[in-house]
Amino acid sequence: MRYVIVGDFHGASLKELRRYLEDINPDTIICLGDFGSRATVHQFIPIEREFRRKGKESIKVPGDEDYRIFTNQKNSKIYNEWMNDKIAKEYLDNLVTPNGYRTGIFIDKERFKTRYPAVIMHGAYRGDLSDLPDCSGDQCLFNLFGRLKTEEDYQKNFRVMERRGYKLMIRGHDHSPTYVCQNSQGIEIYEPKNGSVYPLSRDKTHLINPGPFYDGWISVIETRINGEKDPVVFFIEL
Repeated sequence: MRYVIVGDFHGASLKELRRYLEDINPDTIICLGDFGSRATVHQFIPIEREFRRKGKESIKVPGDEDYRIFTNQKNSKIYNEWMNDKIAKEYLDNLVTPNGYRTGIFIDKERFKTRYPAVIMHGAYRGDLSDLPDCSGDQCLFNLFGRLKTEEDYQKNFRVMERRGYKLMIRGHDHSPTYVCQNSQGIEIYEPKNGSVYPLSRDKTHLINPGPFYDGWISVIETRINGEKDPVVFFIEL
């Protein structure tokens, strides 16, 4: 199976994304939120509709900017513009729900059964909350606002993942493409370049941040490459 991971649009046009999706024909799109503009939402809706029309899967979680539209920016010009756009408002209404701040899937369950449980969120389980100084540390807000800045931040997330039975975290928010893995020897942190490839070996726990789409970054997970026994993640700059 082929998964495309994208997020942190922040108002970017989705023309290149749509063209790329048509070229590679993925099975699933994973959207990490932070649309940033009504225009981007209006461009994403038909992409998602086309996936579903073909019987494919669209998985999405909200970002902190999606959440802020309904909180920090109330009665602002931006807020009023969103509230007066019935389609964009309804889309965000359905996206920004406390039960939807994170979700879990199994990567290619047909091939790997339950070997690759993955959690998807915009933020993190734990981390830096400097974006939200008044936060009391509520777990839901970590899922939206938690940034991972240090090795200790990653260790804290891997510990929660281990307790909850996840092998993979897919997240955004930090605006930098990142691949991190952990095994009994410790943590390895990578800053991928365009075309970087990493095997998601089953003896490690993994974290993928595709990077911000406003800079053209996406990630692709491939699960059925000849000669590979495990899934592989590619980092791509469109």
